[in-house]
Amino acid sequence: MHCRTWTLAAALLGTATGAAAERVANIIIGGGMQNCTSSNAPHPGSVLSLNCALPWLEILAKDPALAELKPEQVRFEPLTNSAAPSYRIDANALGKLAALPESILPSARKQAVLAALKERQESLAAGELQALLPGLNPSEWAAVLHSCLEPQPRPPRRIQARSVAYVSNAATADIYRSLVSAAREVAGGRQPLIGFVTAASANPFAEHDINFYALRSAGAEVVWLPLSGALRRALNQGQCEQLPLLFDGYANTGSALRSQFHLHLDYPDLAAQQRRACEDPEAGLNAVLRRLDGIFLAGGDQARLLESLVNLDANGRHTSASEQLRILRQRHAAGSLVVAGSSAGNAAQAGGHVRGQPVAMISGGESWQALAKGFVRGRGPTIEGAGSTGVTYPEGGLGLFSLGALDSHFSQRGREGRLLRFVADSGLDYGFGVDENTALLVERPNAKGATAMRVIGAGGVFVVDLRAARTMSTSDGFGLEGATIHYLRAEDRAAIDAAGQLSVQLDPTRPLLPRLPDTPAAQMLDLQHPGAMNFFKLMQAMGRSGAALASGQTAQAPKFDFRIARTPTSEFRAAGDQAVSYAHVRVSIAPCRDGCLTAQSATVQNKKVP
Repeated sequence: MHCRTWTLAAALLGTATGAAAERVANIIIGGGMQNCTSSNAPHPGSVLSLNCALPWLEILAKDPALAELKPEQVRFEPLTNSAAPSYRIDANALGKLAALPESILPSARKQAVLAALKERQESLAAGELQALLPGLNPSEWAAVLHSCLEPQPRPPRRIQARSVAYVSNAATADIYRSLVSAAREVAGGRQPLIGFVTAASANPFAEHDINFYALRSAGAEVVWLPLSGALRRALNQGQCEQLPLLFDGYANTGSALRSQFHLHLDYPDLAAQQRRACEDPEAGLNAVLRRLDGIFLAGGDQARLLESLVNLDANGRHTSASEQLRILRQRHAAGSLVVAGSSAGNAAQAGGHVRGQPVAMISGGESWQALAKGFVRGRGPTIEGAGSTGVTYPEGGLGLFSLGALDSHFSQRGREGRLLRFVADSGLDYGFGVDENTALLVERPNAKGATAMRVIGAGGVFVVDLRAARTMSTSDGFGLEGATIHYLRAEDRAAIDAAGQLSVQLDPTRPLLPRLPDTPAAQMLDLQHPGAMNFFKLMQAMGRSGAALASGQTAQAPKFDFRIARTPTSEFRAAGDQAVSYAHVRVSIAPCRDGCLTAQSATVQNKKVP
């Protein structure tokens, strides 16, 4: 059976006959890359900073991508807020407030603000001003602050640099260079032009430098695409002159920071680029998008990426593609553009349709929350981990990957239960959860319509297959039977053929770990703790011990029991002390109000596995 599985997968992947691989279409990165960044270098001249192969002053001297930077221009300490501004209530400020359009500050709110401030003539700190105006939302508060700001000089901003040429982590370097290599192939062998998008961040300006210099250090020509939800609103409403306050309002919506104001003053060069993109999107954004060989979607909140590229329809849902997204989709479909994304940029790639079913985008929630309460429809940026349930965008994300749902930071944050329920609730066959510092490389379909995938990096990719599964809704909660899971590491491969059938191929050079029927079931408590990697540890123990069964349960009530079993086609493989890959393993989930699977019951069930 193992030989037949290998032959089928090899044929789909084009490896059995030595056929050339197709070009890479998508690079789906799990976040958590181990970057070499200047702001982690308090002693740049003498000490190796985190993940760097040389001290930062030597990197500046030796990395050609950073040759333009002088040490005094570079930030060697963590980013901090600029000096606290002061605000002046006077006739000038009140006049600015009164002149704001209805779309920025609604009339009723404007009258309340003007009434609260009109008798005052004084300078105030932000906290004092806020005490006079309770109840404003972030956009309204941004309008007040911009109107009342007292001018003051700001120091030149310093660059937060990042080097791939001198990063010490081989997996991180491999992921960046794989993107550049894939884009170079699209470009016909010349240096590729890669655009990057920081719109997923609450402050897209703050993520500019590190991504610009990382991609440049990896070998690309680089251009920033100043997309954001604020820019989308300014474009749609013809309000480019209001971009600074729209940007601040958006940055502080759904953000845990809630203190990011006057960002156009902290990043004047980037604010100017954003304004130019707004004033002439055809000559700016659209022209650049038509030239790109690759695009990189940086991390943050995938809802922010959606809002930067997709317009609301008449029902208030993000289904109406912007002109920029239409260009991206057309060029990606034609094979003229490689799409890569990390963390939020991973999840946002999902979308489109498979068998007439929309491929939903996941956004927020932890595994226990998702198992216990399911998913609610997303309405915008969310603070990760702060909600009481999972978040879904049923119509999908950017529509650049349609083979299944996508998730990131996977094993590290215990997201197995979240992805299993999300795929089930979304009516999909497949889901792909990518570990940190790991990437899934997805090729363009071959001549037979099969799409090959392979893993690179430090971790693995968890693959959910629900083709033979069924869900159960009981008074005790969600349940799932007959799901198949796989965990692929570097050199492992998968393929989905034109009929939608998945094939998995573990690296045959790694030794096969045998099943030992008399071995007790592996067990783990608090299986979905968001940070302990307990599901990953359980599966490693199952593979190493030879156990036919494993079980675990969540810690919070209502509790959920996971029952895991080898099947006749299951494989566990590992070389030495490396992590275990596995394929064709069965998992079921059930609520357990009165008690969960015990070691004794697991041992009894062990005899029943076919």
